Amino acid sequence: MVSADFLLIFIDESQEHIQSLNEGLLALENNPDNQECLQEIARNAHTLKGGSKMMGFDDINQIAHKMEDLLIGAREGELRLNPRAMDLLFEGLDVIGTLINAAATDQRVEVNFEGLCQNLEDLTLTLKSAGPSSIGSDLEVETRDSADEQANTPETEPVSLEVGRPPDYSSRIL
Repeated sequence: MVSADFLLIFIDESQEHIQSLNEGLLALENNPDNQECLQEIARNAHTLKGGSKMMGFDDINQIAHKMEDLLIGAREGELRLNPRAMDLLFEGLDVIGTLINAAATDQRVEVNFEGLCQNLEDLTLTLKSAGPSSIGSDLEVETRDSADEQANTPETEPVSLEVGRPPDYSSRIL
């Protein structure tokens, strides 16, 4: 079982990364080509991804991974963030924040993180195939609308998660 001390450290650090990501995304809305900002928020997403994996929070890990992929694509010049991308990145942050708050209070929450991850992945692939020069906020990207469509799709139904109880890795520690 993950110790309460490690869980508290993870929660504190994750909340700091969420705050930095939020501030960075707000800054990117005004200047989507800010490489320094893209570098910083991609690093925060990467750190959230790694910490959540280490702590056994696979849902947070998967969301952070898909967010990081989108941000790295923008940082590397493979795509440019449009309004839909920004909306999905903020949605990812909101879901991660909800999951971390649930872990902090040892509560269960239901989130459809698979649908969010699929939307982030679809958007990343679409924007990469369009290339960085065809940016415009007019680029239409077809992604699933959160609640309505996903609720009726069997493979993306909300999953009940016990986020306060990550897997027991104590037997793997040497």
